[in-house]
Amino acid sequence: MARARRTQFAAPLVMVVASACGSSKAPDPKPEPRPTPKDDRPRWTLSRQGDRCTAMPHVECPPPDVATCNPPPPMAIACGDLAEGSIEVVQMKPGRCVVAGGNRLVTCPVELPPPPPPSAIDAGVAAAAVDAGTAVAVAQLRWQVQRSPKGCAAFEDVCGDAHVPPGQPVPPCNPPAPIKIECPPDDVVAIRQVSPGRCVTQVKDDCAPDVKCNPPPPEDIACPKR
Repeated sequence: MARARRTQFAAPLVMVVASACGSSKAPDPKPEPRPTPKDDRPRWTLSRQGDRCTAMPHVECPPPDVATCNPPPPMAIACGDLAEGSIEVVQMKPGRCVVAGGNRLVTCPVELPPPPPPSAIDAGVAAAAVDAGTAVAVAQLRWQVQRSPKGCAAFEDVCGDAHVPPGQPVPPCNPPAPIKIECPPDDVVAIRQVSPGRCVTQVKDDCAPDVKCNPPPPEDIACPKR
């Protein structure tokens, strides 16, 4: 008897083998965190109680020296317009500070000279000592004159003149807003405070190299005020 031809076939057996091997590509390493700029600028806590004002400098006392750290005592300062209570200030450049966490400019604390002996106590002598201590800082003020179609303003650059040790990151700086002023003569590029409440103009020096010239002398001008 002849064998019938087979026209149907069994379904093939398909085996799926899961690979147990992981990817040969190593994960990307996490980027190293950028170092936080170390803020080494001088700081003080200014305090006022009635007519007595003091400045306490901040001194870092890391372990294990914290137990033996001996910070300097508070120094007596001129009160000026310092409000009752305490605030923390940070030095941006010599003589110029800002209130910590903001950009309000204040005069850096200057230690008052010791009181005169009882035989020399005089109201005029005491007032002169206070003025002398205050003038040390305010005499360093300088504003650049900025001009625009909308008018003029005085800008004090407290960030560009900040003293940062070589190789150290620059701490963040939030400069104060310019002060609106009446436009001075066109050749005036800056305003300098030479004594408390007295300012003079600074003109642009267009003298060519190795050529003697005679620029106009400084003239009195109103000090910028907010």
